[in-house]
Amino acid sequence: MKDLQSCMLKDKLYATVGPIKIIKAELEHANYLSTRLRNNDLREVKLANSDPLETLVTPLTMKAPTYSAIVEDKPICMFGTVPEEERKHHAIVWALGSDTIFKYKKSFVKASLSMVELLQAKNKIIWNVVPKDHYDTILWLTRLGFTIEGPVINIKNTTLLHFTRCQNIKNVAVVH
Repeated sequence: MKDLQSCMLKDKLYATVGPIKIIKAELEHANYLSTRLRNNDLREVKLANSDPLETLVTPLTMKAPTYSAIVEDKPICMFGTVPEEERKHHAIVWALGSDTIFKYKKSFVKASLSMVELLQAKNKIIWNVVPKDHYDTILWLTRLGFTIEGPVINIKNTTLLHFTRCQNIKNVAVVH
C-alpha cells in the first residue's frame, strides 16, 4: 500500500491513507460521532440496549484500545477492541461510523486493512456479532479476513451472525 504512511507522531498518529488519519480516540470524537452514526450502526447500538454516546465512551473509560478515523479534523468512525475478562488474548472488536465513510470508501477500506492487524496484534481471536441483513458490513468484514458464521442469536427479532478473525490465519489454513 504505497499511500499508507504508518508512523507514531507524539504517540497519536497511527496511519494516514489518502485523506483519512487514524489517531488515538478522544472523548470529543465520541461526542461528535454519537449524533452522526450510520443507520446500521445506530440499529446495532439499539440492539445492545445502549445509546450511541454510552457505546462510544465506554471503551475510552475502560482504557481499551480505541481509535478514530479522522477527515479534516472530524471523526468519521471510531473502532477498537475490548479485551474479554474470562479468556486471555480474546477481544470483542467493534466499529461505529457515520455515512461519511462512504464518501471515502476506497481510503477507508485500505485503512481498515492496515488497522485490523493492529487490533489483532495482542489477541489470538477478535470477534463480535452483526445483523445478517447488514450486507455492506458483512462484505467489509470478509475483506478484512473475518469468518462469518451463524446464526448465533436472535435479539429483538433480529438474527445476528457471529464473526471471528484469528491471529496467523494463513498458517492455520495451511496446516491440516
